[in-house]
Amino acid sequence: MSGRGAIRILQPDFFGTSTLASQPGTDIRTSAVSPDLRTLALGGDDQAVHLYNLQTHQKHGAFSGLSAPVNQICFSADSLKPAAALHDGTLLIWDTSEWHALNTANTLQAR
Repeated sequence: MSGRGAIRILQPDFFGTSTLASQPGTDIRTSAVSPDLRTLALGGDDQAVHLYNLQTHQKHGAFSGLSAPVNQICFSADSLKPAAALHDGTLLIWDTSEWHALNTANTLQAR
């Protein structure tokens, strides 16, 4: 990560860099690369998970309007289900093949 609101990806095939994502004014707290190495997920203070195609450097989409900033992101083994842990204790899992939430839990209330 390269500072507030921008992600820079090294391009070893031509020894340069490119800016993949820019979210001015937003702190990026966490990132994850899918196991198939095709998708980058970013989360932060804007209360959204942003998904980017690592081959085309284009944004796939975003899961926005979350209840709190995103603290952690990971992917399922098949790379189709990103999960996010939010600052308020909420855990969300999505199915990117249909772009909908699969499950929501609040780990703080479950204690």
